[in-house]
Amino acid sequence: MKIKNLILPFLALVVLLGGSSCKKKTTPETFLEVKDFNASTTLKWHQKFLEMDRYADNFRPIPGPRALAYIGLAAYEVCIPGMPAYNSFRGKYFGLNLPTAETGKAIHWPSALNACYKDLYLKFFNDNKQTAVGLNALQKTFSQYITEFAATQEETNKAEVNNDEVYNRSVKWGKDVAAAVWAWSETDAFGVKAHNSPYDPSHVMPTGIDKWIKTNDNGQYPAYPFGGRVRTFAISESDKLCPAPLAWSTDDKSQLYAQAMDVYSLNTPELSHDDQWIAEFWSDDLVNVSFSPPPRLIAVALQFIEKQNSSLEEAIYTCAKLGMALNDAGVACWHSKYYYNFLRPEQYIKTYIDPTWEPHLKDPLTGEKGITPNFPAFPSGHSTFAGAGADVLESIFGNNFEIFDRCHEDKLALFLGQARYITPDIMKYEDAFSRIPLGVHFRMDCEKGIALGEKVARKVNAIRWKK
Repeated sequence: MKIKNLILPFLALVVLLGGSSCKKKTTPETFLEVKDFNASTTLKWHQKFLEMDRYADNFRPIPGPRALAYIGLAAYEVCIPGMPAYNSFRGKYFGLNLPTAETGKAIHWPSALNACYKDLYLKFFNDNKQTAVGLNALQKTFSQYITEFAATQEETNKAEVNNDEVYNRSVKWGKDVAAAVWAWSETDAFGVKAHNSPYDPSHVMPTGIDKWIKTNDNGQYPAYPFGGRVRTFAISESDKLCPAPLAWSTDDKSQLYAQAMDVYSLNTPELSHDDQWIAEFWSDDLVNVSFSPPPRLIAVALQFIEKQNSSLEEAIYTCAKLGMALNDAGVACWHSKYYYNFLRPEQYIKTYIDPTWEPHLKDPLTGEKGITPNFPAFPSGHSTFAGAGADVLESIFGNNFEIFDRCHEDKLALFLGQARYITPDIMKYEDAFSRIPLGVHFRMDCEKGIALGEKVARKVNAIRWKK
């Protein structure tokens, strides 16, 4: 095999049983690139992310996609010496000081990735973010869960490598890149603030008849008022602001009143079976019930990767690209939310249409009903994440590639029915417009959210990922 200048060769080892991460039989002298391995390492670690995200308190909706972005970037840079068709981010971001791999030295990519994922998961998933329900469900703390899972992967990798020098070098490389990316993440003051707490008691919300106010089920403070100032990877400051919402009006012939009646009529007296199904299936609002809305796009991506039988290279690229898009979508959305501070349908409907009305969002575990998210409405977060995530997935897999979405097959009792086949495009619109029958968003929130997310995706797709 011809070895290019700065590309690290990989010493392939004998494939053990059927469980090896290598896609083909090799001899000890064969050098392998990242594309010669299957996607199992990245799939397994991201599946663990989804399991923990479900129980991570104060992790949604800003810290989750932020963590995915940094983890995705680190995994990508761990593998970049063995991905000759792809460009490194070295020198692209101020303050990101990436280590340099030894030239001409073999790296076992799954071992390096396992070490990288372990270190970053332990940083992002602090035990103090775990709920009591999660502790019960996982039967251990996040740190125990991560450490034990990493140990099982280490055992498999050591057996596959069967060479202490190569294995130790690979682990060190993974840890060095993880340390560099984590150090850079810590220089983002508002990102660190979001990681530590969603609240800013000093933040003062503007007042006015069109402005959002917290409801009885909300906490003391609005969530992530500083979310729009978290570091981005592809968008600029001017990309963050969504075009303005509809003009304020209580006139029953106005567009805003019509959109309020749209929400009201879908929910009154009760949802149709189809509307209830779509509203609940895409909700992902509540800690302990499911993973959060941004990682839902990762859950879909993993299913695309599995069905496509993607290589480790394609999986690394997909998760890095999608993580950045979700982070930037969250930042743009929260910048716009607190710029406009527009009220939720619940507030409008109770004031001008029906004071007894409640949104459909409910917690199936506690029985709490009529929940409204604890931040302004416009634009919709689900819609922005969906617009960004779907367009990134389409750029990789196309829009004719479909999966049978199994995101919630382990929780069917909580929902009305099973999922159906989806493409990126179908997913984008179902996820976005599910917020209307749920009663937590106006149609304009969803339409403008999709457009904002699509703009983010265009910027992420425009990065020169490949040579």
